[in-house]
Amino acid sequence: MKFYTYCQTLGNSILYRGYDKGRQIIEKIDFGPTLFVSTKNRDEKSWNDLYKNTPLEPIQFNNIREAKDYVEMYKDVHGIELHGMTKWNLQYINSKFPGDIEYDISHVKIHTIDIETVDEDSEEGFPDIQAARIPIVLISIHDNITDKTVVLGLKEFDKVGIEIARRGKKIYPERFIDCGAVPENYLDKIIRKKVGTLIIVDTVYFKGIDDVKVFLPEELAFQGISSHSLSLNFIAEYLKNWEIKTIIIGIKPTPRDNQIQEKVLSDLFKLISGEKFIRRKGE
Repeated sequence: MKFYTYCQTLGNSILYRGYDKGRQIIEKIDFGPTLFVSTKNRDEKSWNDLYKNTPLEPIQFNNIREAKDYVEMYKDVHGIELHGMTKWNLQYINSKFPGDIEYDISHVKIHTIDIETVDEDSEEGFPDIQAARIPIVLISIHDNITDKTVVLGLKEFDKVGIEIARRGKKIYPERFIDCGAVPENYLDKIIRKKVGTLIIVDTVYFKGIDDVKVFLPEELAFQGISSHSLSLNFIAEYLKNWEIKTIIIGIKPTPRDNQIQEKVLSDLFKLISGEKFIRRKGE
């Protein structure tokens, strides 16, 4: 399978990047474009103008500069009409891929970037993006090939939710999923498990002295700000189509000390992995 991911013109060359049978190709290609001019000779092999159906004959140029000079020379000359693509990279793509292009996205490295801000003084929980006065607190970068996420934080990163998922998978591997920073990538897996209730543990910014708080997805916009507040609301609404109820356990990003943080982790783990919870999970 052959397809391209990048193709641009630079001087007399085409900068090309693509894949051929799973192998990445990066090339700088000398390209000689083709343009067309009107002719009086018509035969079975002649080209035709799509609008006037007049016969055309091709002119093959040695390089892109030669084609540009030709276009510039005859652009205002009466009686001479030039036809063909003058966006040379598109002409190259058309010559290299004359038919439909089949893509295999599994070979293409795609990075998904998620940028988070927080405005603890806003009642609605969302900063003014036009003013851009709120600092960026988190940038997450997900690699689709390795399925790994790199998280860059303004302060020390609190990973209590991820830690709970990792601990839980060791005891109940079918009941815990480590979604990292991209829970939206795991929707199919959640649906296939046919769960009745989904509990998401996430960092949430909210006021008050407590370190932990339980939210329904629709409450996040009014009572706290999750690092995924928009996507979690969307996820919850989406999962309703499969009769899956979503509950969010929010944890402040910086508990008052390490002992409290460890207690939060321990209590949440007991809650989620408890036998009572497991028996009632489908209710």
